[in-house]
Amino acid sequence: MFVTGYAVMAGAAERLVLGYDSFGNICGRKNVPVKGVPLSGKDMTNKKYVFFLNSCSPEMQSSCLCVYNLSISSYTINPKAAELCPTLPVPPRFIRTLLVHILIALVVFGLLFVSGVLWWLYYDYRNDPSTELETEKENVKFLFGYAIFSTTVTVVLLSLILVLRKRLQFTVQLFQIVGKIIGRIPFLLFQPLWTFLILIVFWVFWVAVLLSLGTAGTAQTTSEGQVEYRAFSGICYMAWYHFVGLIWTSEFILACQQMTIAGAVHVYATTAINGTNFCTSAKDAVFILAKSSAEFASVSCFGGFIIFLGKVFVVCFTVFGGLMAFNYHRELQAWVVPLLLVGFFAYLMSHSFLSVFEVTLDTMFLCFAIDVETNDGSAEKPYFVDQELLVNSSDDSKDTCF
Repeated sequence: MFVTGYAVMAGAAERLVLGYDSFGNICGRKNVPVKGVPLSGKDMTNKKYVFFLNSCSPEMQSSCLCVYNLSISSYTINPKAAELCPTLPVPPRFIRTLLVHILIALVVFGLLFVSGVLWWLYYDYRNDPSTELETEKENVKFLFGYAIFSTTVTVVLLSLILVLRKRLQFTVQLFQIVGKIIGRIPFLLFQPLWTFLILIVFWVFWVAVLLSLGTAGTAQTTSEGQVEYRAFSGICYMAWYHFVGLIWTSEFILACQQMTIAGAVHVYATTAINGTNFCTSAKDAVFILAKSSAEFASVSCFGGFIIFLGKVFVVCFTVFGGLMAFNYHRELQAWVVPLLLVGFFAYLMSHSFLSVFEVTLDTMFLCFAIDVETNDGSAEKPYFVDQELLVNSSDDSKDTCF
């Protein structure tokens, strides 16, 4: 709260939103004169835009481009929409297998494509003769770091996919069971929507405070007689504290969602099976998981990896969209940090929605361990777990999971 109050009192986020000229006059408002700068303190109420040296193309006569020959019916009513849907070309029992293969293919393509785009942008910006400002040179350095990091992640994930490619069918079987579990409690899929709204509100608040922190400074006169806004001392430490607050609060909100989902499908698994009270069931679950984690870790290992690939795909798609948007608007200079935040927000958002399947998969692992711990497979105590899943997990227990 102290950082928020200080940022609101000392910051000036309108400088980023409205822009200001070389003499410290903010567009669209009345300004306070700066000592030693005679052209400061002007009334810019009717002057809402900054004039840049790079003017528009001579062919452009207005600020809007209209299309008059647009066929409205093509975008509102399509006659083909009333026709019967064609026969599904893929049998339903192969849908999950197809989706898993498509997801892996998209992740591989996305990783390679984003890495290639980052290297291309780095080469393009580095050899651009118009790159003269210090901010633009810093962007080139960050692009180089992004490209190296993306390439490293791509190599590691492609290696893991190559090693685990033979276990895709086992992963498909896991998600078939997870789908049945969620089908019994379908409203669990709506839980991430509440988390999404809460995260959006918090992120808007966090970005607003960050903008105020980034603009907290005093107007000082340069040797050329112009105005330069310089940040207060200690702003850097507040920015880092603010970033830690972003991670902690976001993880806390996500943890509340995971606790809610676990309360629906996870916590009472031992209670329902053994008929014991909550505390005793929780203690038994901890001991069972600790005892069986090494033996049946593959039950949640492969499924967790596929879910992680889904998060990576969302991040790749979002970062690629951000790269293209910033590349086509090169007049934007400080775009490196927003791109990093967009990728971080995309990962948290995908984690919020996919955690439903992740927690359900952990629940299945717990029920699996309890079944194996309680029963021995005999006629008196048969296993309730899927036999094919039991055989596959027993074979995988000999392998080392990442």
